[in-house]
Amino acid sequence: TQKEPYICKHCGRKFKWKSNLTVHLRIHSGDKKFKCNLCDFSCVQSGGLKSHMRRHTGEKPYECTQCHMTFSTSCGLVSHFRTHTGQKPFSCGVCGKAFMRSSALGMHKKVHTEDRPHKCSICEKGFKTKRCLTKHFRTHTGERPYQCAMCDMAFATLSGRIQHYRSHAGVKPYLCETCGRRFTESRDLARHIRSHTGEKPYQCMKCGKSFAHKCTLVTHDRIHTGVRPYSCKVCNKTFVQISTLKSHEKTHLKKPVVWSCDQCMRTFSKNIQLVSHKRSHLPKYTCETCGETFSKLSSFKSHGRKHQ
Repeated sequence: TQKEPYICKHCGRKFKWKSNLTVHLRIHSGDKKFKCNLCDFSCVQSGGLKSHMRRHTGEKPYECTQCHMTFSTSCGLVSHFRTHTGQKPFSCGVCGKAFMRSSALGMHKKVHTEDRPHKCSICEKGFKTKRCLTKHFRTHTGERPYQCAMCDMAFATLSGRIQHYRSHAGVKPYLCETCGRRFTESRDLARHIRSHTGEKPYQCMKCGKSFAHKCTLVTHDRIHTGVRPYSCKVCNKTFVQISTLKSHEKTHLKKPVVWSCDQCMRTFSKNIQLVSHKRSHLPKYTCETCGETFSKLSSFKSHGRKHQ
């Protein structure tokens, strides 16, 4: 007997139970009978509505046994747990690259179709989704809208802030087997491992130069595009890197160096101006032949030879 006798006539998907097929067909018919009474959300299953309601209540009943992060859905926990196990069950049929989430695989597949419809208005770089474009655009504006409630750090993405919270909790589940160093995030461990292997997976499409870190490639790419997204609020000077901007901003905070004459207390902004001024306090040497005066004896003697 056939194990999955119920087949969707629209997409060919197979189901073991008729009830599952009935629910699935609502996706094609648009029949979303379960509606949220707090917003416009609707879905085809009661379970979907129950999960959605947790967004309003803030309830997160599913807890990770490894790092104690909590999630509003069981599938969210299952997906997260793969960051601990390293499991990547979703693989690309074209290149074989594996992913932890089906959504990540879906975005990756667009690389092969070259479908990058969302273009950056500043550097013309294309992105697979509008969400990716929004994240990228913050590299130009320097916007960091997600503020940590426990310290002054801010982040360009919500996921960045969530991952940062682990640093306050002291959770470091990712271990480097080479040197024993531990990390809060799997991506931090991946970056660190490159310091052992020397791998440089991020290559500039314009000049071919390779980098160990994606952020370094992003910064390097600004050499080609001429984009300088970080500007000083005091003098409007622009910079390629935010670290360079922060160093520059300190020059506005420093008190100007004052050079003072120890004889008349007159002040100067530059040492060379003070040196020149001090000559006015030196004895004058006057040429008896032509009347020209000199502050230096050596200059006076050199001048005198012209009259000999």
